[in-house]
Amino acid sequence: MKTVEPIRDLRTIRSIRSYLRDQSFSNELLFILGINVGLQISAILNLTFDDVLNFKTMSAKEYVIITEKKRSKTKKFYIGTIVSKNNM
Repeated sequence: MKTVEPIRDLRTIRSIRSYLRDQSFSNELLFILGINVGLQISAILNLTFDDVLNFKTMSAKEYVIITEKKRSKTKKFYIGTIVSKNNM
């Protein structure tokens, strides 16, 4: 079985973000969430803006609570400042 390594090079990350930003805001946001919160892509794709954004204040929520489908296990994860300050 092959192993998967995270992207560590900041120049590569910036390049990917720039490319995704040109495609759509949501694609860039999904990428940033993926590299910062450590969720599986299936969990990230199931998130909605309501899960991440407080519409009253138009700011990112501090944390998100999700329920895994396979194990029916609830997870609480913090969004973090890097996600909220760069994209919300």
